Amino acid sequence: MSSSLGKLVRAVPEHETGSAMGFYQVVRYVGFSLGSALAAALLASETDGPATVRTVTEAGRDIENREDCEQLVRAFYARALSDPVIGFIFTDVARLDLEAHVPVIASFWATILLGARSYGGGAFAAHAALDAKVRLRPGHFARWLALWRESVDAQF
Repeated sequence: MSSSLGKLVRAVPEHETGSAMGFYQVVRYVGFSLGSALAAALLASETDGPATVRTVTEAGRDIENREDCEQLVRAFYARALSDPVIGFIFTDVARLDLEAHVPVIASFWATILLGARSYGGGAFAAHAALDAKVRLRPGHFARWLALWRESVDAQF
């Protein structure tokens, strides 16, 4: 964060630094909010009601380490890349380099699920850039979520 903030301060005129820093904070909080909303949606998708959550015994084994996160991410992308609804976003729009992307996303999920603090990227900017190329719609997210659930259920 501090290197990004330093770049920001150096890139704008001195009299606009306050506005730029305010905008920077808004963008950060929007990114945090999106991450929280995604995590909440994923958790909510695993419930059948307000107090019913699948147990580890019912679901299989739990996600325990970064290797499990990477296994899950690879299983997801095996489905997503060939999916007729969202596959093109990864292959044609993002032109995803899977071998470079998987370790980053595995770190993201290890941070979210295991508290690993190994992810230092910013998911918001990448998804905003994708949305600028192809409008990401609620149906895309719904399909992403369905594929994610299928991947989780098949692996764990």
